[in-house]
Amino acid sequence: MTAPAAASIEADLARRLRRARRIAVLGIGDELRREDRLGMLAAREVEALRLPDVRVFLAGVVPESFTGPIRRVRPDHVLLLDAAEFGARPGTARVLHPAEVGGSRFSTHAIPLPVVIAYIEETQEGRKIRLVHSDHRPLQDVATGSVTPSGVLSWSPDGMRLAFADEDGDLYIVDIASGITTPVLAMPGRIEGTTWSGNGTTVVFSATREENATQYLWDIYSIDLDDGELRRITTSGKDRGPDLCRMVPP
Repeated sequence: MTAPAAASIEADLARRLRRARRIAVLGIGDELRREDRLGMLAAREVEALRLPDVRVFLAGVVPESFTGPIRRVRPDHVLLLDAAEFGARPGTARVLHPAEVGGSRFSTHAIPLPVVIAYIEETQEGRKIRLVHSDHRPLQDVATGSVTPSGVLSWSPDGMRLAFADEDGDLYIVDIASGITTPVLAMPGRIEGTTWSGNGTTVVFSATREENATQYLWDIYSIDLDDGELRRITTSGKDRGPDLCRMVPP
């Protein structure tokens, strides 16, 4: 892995884990196979650092056997290290969200990794969005895993998805039927005031241009959920909040 690539991975992990209080690292792979041992080698290097509030598990080819020990640690983030085929050059490293991990059952592990991830997410006491009917009847909770919603929520027109920003200001969408939370966008600053286009293919939101939100450089943006195209709608630096978003035509 090149130095620029390593720096990019480090920056990505630093952003995702910057509010973590306790982290579990799961090393996965067959140490007898050169092409499959990288996750285990990386986990051993992390273990050697003796980082505070970081617990390393060397799972080998049976990560499903470590779901119990991971639950007992009660981490707010779980980092899985594993070799994978994703069409890039050998030695390429990427940080993947659980929703991006393929579901193939052909692997070196006894149980496919997506199944292990789903089980960890279901059994961890993670963050949830509590839904309440207008007559105050409680509805199902929507689990968001380690992502903490900031309260900036908006329903898709069909009522099947929720768009929200987390406490770091990044944009996510959770599918109500499957319970899968998918990262949509990480802005340099913060995101507020989400709303949807009428056809449910675009999310409009207000966001800061800089990491320092006290500068109050807020503008309206939109992102196309089909192709990921991000578009800035306003440039005044003074457009902030959900009400402004709703004034923008879908």
